[in-house]
Amino acid sequence: MNNIVNHYLIKLVLTCCFSILYISASLTFGQTWEEQPGEIEEAEVVIEKNINIVLPFAARNFEKIPPQPVSIRPGALTYSFASFLPVIQPINPRLRVVTISDEEISKLYGGYLKAGFGNYTSPLLNAYIFTKRNEKFSLGAFGNYLSSFRGPVDKKNSASSDLNLGVTGSIHGEDVFLRSEIDYSRLGRYFYGYQDGLLVDRDTIQQIINRFNVRLNLSGELSTTPWLYNLGAGYRYIGDEYDATENEARISGGLGYKLDADGKIVLDAEYMNLGRSDNLIDGLNRNLLQIAPAYHFTYNKIQILAGINMTVENDTIKGLNKFHLYPDINATFNISGSLSLYGGINGKINVRSLDYWLQENPFLNENTPIFHSNQNLEVYGGLYGQLVNPLGFQLGASIASVKNMSYLVNDSQDISRFTLVYDSMKTSIANVFGELSLQKEQARIWFRGDYWGYNTGAVQEAWHLPSFEITAGTKINIYEKIMVSGNFKSLFGIKAYDPVSQLSIDLDPVLKLDIEVEYLLSKIAGIFVQANNVISSPNEAYFRYPSRGFQVIGGLTFSF
Repeated sequence: MNNIVNHYLIKLVLTCCFSILYISASLTFGQTWEEQPGEIEEAEVVIEKNINIVLPFAARNFEKIPPQPVSIRPGALTYSFASFLPVIQPINPRLRVVTISDEEISKLYGGYLKAGFGNYTSPLLNAYIFTKRNEKFSLGAFGNYLSSFRGPVDKKNSASSDLNLGVTGSIHGEDVFLRSEIDYSRLGRYFYGYQDGLLVDRDTIQQIINRFNVRLNLSGELSTTPWLYNLGAGYRYIGDEYDATENEARISGGLGYKLDADGKIVLDAEYMNLGRSDNLIDGLNRNLLQIAPAYHFTYNKIQILAGINMTVENDTIKGLNKFHLYPDINATFNISGSLSLYGGINGKINVRSLDYWLQENPFLNENTPIFHSNQNLEVYGGLYGQLVNPLGFQLGASIASVKNMSYLVNDSQDISRFTLVYDSMKTSIANVFGELSLQKEQARIWFRGDYWGYNTGAVQEAWHLPSFEITAGTKINIYEKIMVSGNFKSLFGIKAYDPVSQLSIDLDPVLKLDIEVEYLLSKIAGIFVQANNVISSPNEAYFRYPSRGFQVIGGLTFSF
C-alpha cells in the first residue's frame, strides 16, 4: 500500500516542478533579449523526496441479497382442446402418361452381292442371303466365284478357278441347338511346275477337284437334369480329274454330367471311315475309332482336365500299332483377373486323308500313298491375358514327338507333281509363338509370330515346312463409311528337294500382303478395290510353283 502512495506522490511532485519550469521559461523567452556573447552557465537542480504518507485500512461491508418468497397459486390448472376440421376442396388432377417412343430398329439387310473384275482376266462374284432377326431358326445360302484366266507361268497354263456353293441352317430351342450345312466346291488348277521351256498340252496338265460335304450337329442339355449331350454326323466326297476319289463318313457323340458349378464328367467318341479309290488303288478302307473320357474340376483355383484318349485304327502302313493310349491333361491357373497360365500333355492320331492333302497342295500326284501320323506325346504351356484393355496377348511353346511324319516332295517322274515321303523314325517338333490382338468397336488388329524347329529321323529335311511364320491382319471401320482390311503372311526357311539335281534347295521367303478398301456410297451400295500380293513377291511356297504378281480387282457391292 505504501509503495502505491509513494509512487503517486513522486508523480505529483515531478509534475509540479516541470509546470513551474515551463511557466518560468515562457516568461523569460517572451521578453526581448539582446544576444550577448558568452556561454551558458552550469546549474544544478535538486529534488528531494522525504514525505512518507501512511493510510489506515478501510473496512468494507457487503449486504447479501435475501431469497425471494415463492408464490403458490391456489387450485389446479385446467386445459381445454377445441376440435378443428379443415375443409379441403376436392382435387381433380389431370394426369397424362408420358410415353417413350420405341427405339427405331436399324434396318437389317439379309442379302449381299459383290462383283468385280481385275487383271490376269479375273472375274469375282460373291453372294450371300440369310434370314433376319429370328430367335428360333436361321437359314441362308452363299456362293463365291473367283477365277484368273492367266497366271505367272505361260499365261493360260497357270490359270485357276474357285467355286463354292452352300446352304446352311440352324434351329434354336430352349434346351437344344440343331445345325446343318451342305456345300459344294470346285477347284480348277493346272500343273504348271514343269521344266522351263517344255512344250506341254494344256489339257493334259489340268486338274479339277470336286468336293461335296454334308454336316449335321445336335447339341443341348436335358431339361431339369445335369446331363449334356452332343451328336454329330457327316459325309464328304472328293474326286479329281484323274479318277481319284475318297468317301468319308463320320459319326460323333458326347455325353456330359455336371457334378457342380465347376465339375463335370465327359465322354466323347468318334468313328470315321475313309474309302479311297485311284488308278492303282481299289476300295481301300481305313477305319478309326476314338474314345476319350475326361474329368473337369477345379482345385485351389486351378481348372483341371484329366482324361485319356483311346484310339483304334487299321491304317495299312507297316509297323504302326492298331491300338493307342494317350494322356490328355490340361491345367489353367488364373493369376489375376486378366492373366492366366496354362499347360498340358496329350497325344493323338493326326488324321491324314486325300482331302487333307489336296487342300494343302492341289498338285498332288495320283496314287500317292497316304497314311496317318502318330503323335505319341506333346507337352505344351503358355501365358495369355490382357496387357491393357483392349490389348490382349498370348505366349506359348510346345514340343512333340511324331512317328510316321509325312512331307511333300516333287515327284522324280514328273517334277510338276508332288508325292509324300514318310519318316519311319520319330520326328521331334518344337514350336514357340507369340500373339498380340487389339479389339475395339471400330477396329481389330492382330499379329502372330511362330518359330518351328524340326529334328527329323530317316528324312534329310522337313521338306516344304517353314522355320518361321509371321501373320498379321486388320479390319477398320472409319465413320461407318470406309471399310479397310488387310492380311499379311510371311514364311521363311522352306527347303525343297530337287529330284533332277538331287540337291536340297532353299526357297525364297514368302511375303504376301493383301489390302481391300470398300467405300459405302449409301446404306445399300458401295465400291471396292482389292489389291493382292502388293509386294509382288513370287511367293514360291512349293518348289517350281510361283504365285501371281501384283493383282488389282475393283467392283461394286450391294445389300438387299
